Amino acid sequence: MPSEVSKTFLVEIENFLHQSSPVRSTGIQVDIGEDDPSLWCLEISHGDGEDARGLVVSLYRLDSLQVEVDVVLTLDISDVGLEFKVSGRVDGVKNEPTNDEACLRLENFVNEKDLLSSEQFSCGTVSISCELELFYSVSQVESRNLGENSKPNNDSGRCLTFGAVEELHYIKVNPKVSFMDKLIKSTKMMFEDFTRNIEKDNNLSCLMNLQL
Repeated sequence: MPSEVSKTFLVEIENFLHQSSPVRSTGIQVDIGEDDPSLWCLEISHGDGEDARGLVVSLYRLDSLQVEVDVVLTLDISDVGLEFKVSGRVDGVKNEPTNDEACLRLENFVNEKDLLSSEQFSCGTVSISCELELFYSVSQVESRNLGENSKPNNDSGRCLTFGAVEELHYIKVNPKVSFMDKLIKSTKMMFEDFTRNIEKDNNLSCLMNLQL
């Protein structure tokens, strides 16, 4: 089941018919589950002379994400005295950095006759309500993210570098003993040994007396 996200925005153009070149919107960002948002742009133009095509709206994909999407673009002009609405769809839009062609073009959104007869287009401000809908496969995004997470990360901006780690070994050290303490301890041990020997001799004497 494909996932769907939508973005609504407003494009306003002043003195549209006096614009000598196509008018481009600012970047339109849509979150489709990648680290960076998907980026789009609308270009609005009109033909001139023999190339008159009414009001033409072109949609461009500007991001570098390797995610294929289906696109639905809906445009609506509801200013005073104006009622125009159009919708277009294109499937399987891929990122092609070398291709500067529009992925979706809606010609004659406002026909030439209405375009030229309305003062709103020549000396006023036209507001175009836009809705951009993107349909994409969640599994496609998840598989890409899983593949990126399994790859070695060579991005120094995301790496933590540690210095050399010194391994510590703890050794028990007995406290130093003074000469006097050693002498006292040695004398004590000699006295204990002497006492034990006397006790042994006394016990042996008692035992001999009893036998006699």
